[in-house]
Amino acid sequence: MHVETALEVAALPHTVYDAVAAVERWPSFLPHYRYVRQNADGSFAMAARRGWIPVRWAARVEGDPSLPALRFRHTAGWTRGMEVCWRFEPSCGGTQVTIVHDLDTRTQPLAGEWFARRVVGEFFVEAIARRTLHYVKELLEGRRRSTSP
Repeated sequence: MHVETALEVAALPHTVYDAVAAVERWPSFLPHYRYVRQNADGSFAMAARRGWIPVRWAARVEGDPSLPALRFRHTAGWTRGMEVCWRFEPSCGGTQVTIVHDLDTRTQPLAGEWFARRVVGEFFVEAIARRTLHYVKELLEGRRRSTSP
């Protein structure tokens, strides 16, 4: 399964990266995120909503401010094994932010390709990523304020 979700944000790439690199702060400006908690092993327990449906997973996160890029490897949940990369590329209007999700369906024997593509990819992953980018755009373009101090 491969899903790419992109949106242009009127801010510089490092500004966008800095806003999203501290994943534990996401619930303060992403209302669909229920929580992001760091585990003792350094991974993160993450939970969001797709509409009224709660979803959760665990992921290891690596940030590279020099590129900039943000990478996740899902370690638990229905999306275990999923690789996620946030790319921040300069564009005429600021930054093209692209979230790429890749899941090898061979590692998901119960799911299969159709389920992974249609249900996991299109219904959950793409919808949550699209909403995430929408709120990041609002925050950085001054149309939404973070609820954290």
